Amino acid sequence: MGRKIRLLATVTVAFGVAAALAMAAPSNGGFETGNFDDWKTKDENSGGAMRDITKGRWQVYEGKLRLGGLEAPPPRQGMGGPEPKLPEPPKGKYAAGIASEGPGTHVLHRVLTVSGQKKLSLQLAYWNTADDFYAPDTLASDKPARRGIGPETVPNQQLRIDLMKPNAPIYSVKDQDIVKTIFRTRPGDDRRRDYKKLSENVGGGEYRLRIAEVDNQSNFLVGVDAVKLKKR
Repeated sequence: MGRKIRLLATVTVAFGVAAALAMAAPSNGGFETGNFDDWKTKDENSGGAMRDITKGRWQVYEGKLRLGGLEAPPPRQGMGGPEPKLPEPPKGKYAAGIASEGPGTHVLHRVLTVSGQKKLSLQLAYWNTADDFYAPDTLASDKPARRGIGPETVPNQQLRIDLMKPNAPIYSVKDQDIVKTIFRTRPGDDRRRDYKKLSENVGGGEYRLRIAEVDNQSNFLVGVDAVKLKKR
């Protein structure tokens, strides 16, 4: 009888630990499946005739994330500057990353169901090789600068992380579609960031977490890892 009680207690404790772990992170929040299970990606490269060679897509990576697939050497920050790359994933073996060879718009997103008051956190890194950030209120990388006049486009080189209404258009930046902006780059911000934690308090409900990167000025690398929900 004593053995059965001890066995039941062990199973109960194990179940409690598993439940606590499940509460601490959305499924595949650290991309440790090695793929985008429970996530969605949307990658749109622009550039007209250059579309086939202006590559960029979200990927699950291990090790360091570098630019690749270019016939010419990738751009450097300043004369003789270092190779643009992202650090190894800060948690576990894998992280999600984009090493855009531009121009394009790239979105990583998923629906989150939040029960009660929680704290949403994630690890974020990036390296913008352009001379600055450009943050118009659009996620289009090829929006014409002047309607019908010339091939110029509005400079757009930005990263933003939003909690959205779950059924809002994925590229929307309208106030009525965005519940909360967790992070957004602005002109003058540091162009390079190693993995650091971001966190935001979130009330109960259903949301779409959107990580959006846009570039039409130069190469842009972004990394995301360790997406978690915890009690406040």
